[in-house]
Amino acid sequence: MKKNGFIMSTYVYILLVFFLLLLGTMLIVLNNTRLLSNKLKDDVMRTSGLSTDEVEFILLGEGKVILSRGNKYNEAGYTFKTSDGKDLSSTVKVTTNLNIYAEGTYTITYKGIYNGKTYKIYRIVEVN
Repeated sequence: MKKNGFIMSTYVYILLVFFLLLLGTMLIVLNNTRLLSNKLKDDVMRTSGLSTDEVEFILLGEGKVILSRGNKYNEAGYTFKTSDGKDLSSTVKVTTNLNIYAEGTYTITYKGIYNGKTYKIYRIVEVN
C-alpha cells in the first residue's frame, strides 16, 4: 500500500507543478498583451493627435498617407498650442527618413516642447 501512496503523491506533485507552470505562463502572456494593447492605444492616439490639460498637438490631414513611388509628398501640417490658445508651432521639430523613391513604411515625427515636457505625434507614410 505504501507504494501506491507514493505513486499517487508523485502524480499529484507533477500535476501541481504543471498547473503552476501553466498559470505562470498565462499570467506573463496576459501582462504582455495588456502592455502591447496600451502601447497600440497610445500609438493610435499619437498618430492623430495629443490633447492634455497643457497642450493640444494635432495633425492636420490624415494620420496615414499612402503614396505611389516617386509621387511628391505634400505635408498637411499640424497645430501645437497651449490649452489657452497660445500658438507653439514654431517650436516643433519635424524629422523623417521618407524616401518617395523607395517602397516602404516611413514615419514622420513631430516633436514639440512646452514647460520642459516633450510631446510627440507621428504621421505614417506608406510608399508603394
